[in-house]
Amino acid sequence: MFDWQPQLPFDVVLLHLQGDELDESQAETWLSEAERLRYRELLETSVAKRARQWLLGRRAAKLACRRWFERQQQTSPEWTAITIANDEWGAPRLEISGYQVPPSLSISHCDDESLAAVAAHGQHLGVDIERCGARRASALGLARRFCDEAEFQHWFDGLDEPGAQTRMLRLWVLKEAAAKATGRGFQGRPQTFTVEALRDDSAWVRHQGVRYEARLWADDERLMSLAWEG
Repeated sequence: MFDWQPQLPFDVVLLHLQGDELDESQAETWLSEAERLRYRELLETSVAKRARQWLLGRRAAKLACRRWFERQQQTSPEWTAITIANDEWGAPRLEISGYQVPPSLSISHCDDESLAAVAAHGQHLGVDIERCGARRASALGLARRFCDEAEFQHWFDGLDEPGAQTRMLRLWVLKEAAAKATGRGFQGRPQTFTVEALRDDSAWVRHQGVRYEARLWADDERLMSLAWEG
């Protein structure tokens, strides 16, 4: 587990958690009642990987939430007082006993890792995490479905397949994070999100006239992105 804390115009807690830091045998001691019921349902009806990813995301989100409150108020809610629910669009949201205005939340999963971000209520933000070693069959083919024609020509013209793999991964995490920041996701139309001004550690993503600012962080194993309405 480590914190990624880029320079931002607002306060945010970003927390990355790996599967070897999760003790599944202790899950019911920190899940809320509603979450315990959901976790048992997942164990009975889903493959083990899905249940584990769900649990890992909840653990990362609750750690980030508690750190947020410790930073803002020098105290934090009890683990079981925090519930990670979902709104009508499927986006995660915080429900905290005793708090009518909880902070904003975004969660991302990739294999046996999770990334969570918590910021002030009303801050529209999204995160994404992807493994750098993940290779898709044809990055150029995927890019043609993922980008509109002008964006494809701008970012992929002249690239060979290895170059397209690297470029596609960066655009993927940026668009995913921006889509989550809208609160509604892609809705099957990733082409409506356009990446602009891509740099080593930052970018802009535009969607339906709204511009989202983004930050990138990478090491040899993973690439992470945070986006917010800017």
